[in-house]
Amino acid sequence: ITKKQNFQSENETLRKKIENLEDQIVTLKSFIEENKLLEEESDYLKARKINFQTARVIGRGPDSNANILIINKGWQNGLQNGLAVMAEKGALIGKIIRTEQNQSFVLLLIDNQCRLSASLAGRSELTGVVSGSHNNSLILDYVLKNNDLKTGDLIVTTGNDNAIPAGLLIGEVGEITDNKEDLFKQAEIISPANFRNLKIVSVIIN
Repeated sequence: ITKKQNFQSENETLRKKIENLEDQIVTLKSFIEENKLLEEESDYLKARKINFQTARVIGRGPDSNANILIINKGWQNGLQNGLAVMAEKGALIGKIIRTEQNQSFVLLLIDNQCRLSASLAGRSELTGVVSGSHNNSLILDYVLKNNDLKTGDLIVTTGNDNAIPAGLLIGEVGEITDNKEDLFKQAEIISPANFRNLKIVSVIIN
C-alpha cells in the first residue's frame, strides 16, 4: 500500500513537471514566432527607408471591441493620433485614434467607422475610398465608372489623409460591383493581413 501511494505521488509530481515543460515550450514557440515577425517587419520597412516604431498588441479596445487594438507604445515613444499602423510586410491595418503615455489605441481598417482615401498603385488618377464593411472586410467605393479597375490590382494610400504617407499597401482588388443604376462602382479589397491574429505591428512615423 505504501509503495502504491509513493508511485501515485511520484506520478503526480511527474505529471506536473510535464505540464510545466509543455507550458514552457508553448511560451518559447510564441517568443520565437514574435521575434521572427519583428525581424521580417523591421527588414521590410528598413529596405523601404520608412521610419517606424514597432509595438506589441496587448489587448482589445473598450468593451472588448475586436476592431480596436491596444498596443504597448504611446506618446512617450513619439506616437500620435492619425499615424498609420502596418503588419505582415507592409500591409496597412489601421490608424491610431488615441494615445496615452505608454499605450495607444488602433482602429482597424475593417471597422465600419474607418475611412481612408486610396488609389490604384502606379495610377494616382484612379482614386476611391476604402472603408470597413460589416466590421470584418474591406471595400473600395466611389470609383468613377470610366476608370479601368481589374481583379488583382493593388490598392495603396494616396497621402491625402493626415499623417499617412502615400504608397502604403492596403490590399488587392477582389470582386468588382458595377451596377448601371449606381453613380460609382465598388470593389472588394483583399488584405494580406490577418486582422484577427495580430501580435506585432509597426507604426509609421513621419
